[in-house]
Amino acid sequence: MFTLGVFVSDTGELLHPGDLRWVLDYPQADFDLSNYAVRNLGFVLFKPHHNGVRLKLRADLFTKACFERVVRLVVQHRIARMVIEHELAGEPAEVLYNTNDIIARLDFLRGTTPGESPRASFILERLDLGRLRHVKRRRMCEALTAWTRSHGRLPRDFEPLKRVGGFQGGHLLVSLKGRDQAIVQDWPSNILCYSQNDIAGLLGRDLCDQPDNRFGQWSSKPYYEVVSQSAARLDLVEAVIRPPNGLPMISRYERLLLPWRTSSGEFWVSGTSLTRSRRLLRSAR
Repeated sequence: MFTLGVFVSDTGELLHPGDLRWVLDYPQADFDLSNYAVRNLGFVLFKPHHNGVRLKLRADLFTKACFERVVRLVVQHRIARMVIEHELAGEPAEVLYNTNDIIARLDFLRGTTPGESPRASFILERLDLGRLRHVKRRRMCEALTAWTRSHGRLPRDFEPLKRVGGFQGGHLLVSLKGRDQAIVQDWPSNILCYSQNDIAGLLGRDLCDQPDNRFGQWSSKPYYEVVSQSAARLDLVEAVIRPPNGLPMISRYERLLLPWRTSSGEFWVSGTSLTRSRRLLRSAR
């Protein structure tokens, strides 16, 4: 690791801090060249910080070449913790604790630079169910265990679901009506993208009919797929959500979907989620 840190230029070149005055042709500079390079030239400062790194950047000058070089540094040095410090005033520092989340966030910031292709608003990646053994996924693991023990069957009292927090704000629960309706029966307390009034209005309505209709249409499809496949499914989801009565946000979370069948033959799906990051998009980011 570079003890004093390293600059990454807008073209992806690595520069030692001591060489900055010569590269920029300011041998007798009487101002802070480090801040100047980040604020005006789109350079990034990549510097060791505690048990990870601190990255200082200006997001609207963050080029693809610079992004790719930073990602190479992250992978090469196995960085699993990063503090992102924004040059623009009013933007709070961010702390990320996972290599994949670090790269995803950097790619999102890259996509806000004029001329760069933006990161997709909706991204879904299938994950291995073996990840549920980690202690931080205990609630999802408990849901999977209850589903497995009951063979995915729900008696009239819904006991397997109630035992793991169903109908108590622990899971997103929907009942499927035919092939084109997933009726919301319960909304989890940890999904905070909408106001309480909006959430109350969702109960008894189709899952795709959310305040952010684009997100609703996209996010509801896997609920039908998991029933047709009759198997548990773990996804990593990243979505830009734009509620009509609030600021847009980007949410990144893991979601376990479980298909259930009631004694009357109806299909239900439970969705149990673990938030990895959530942030408001105060500006173009």
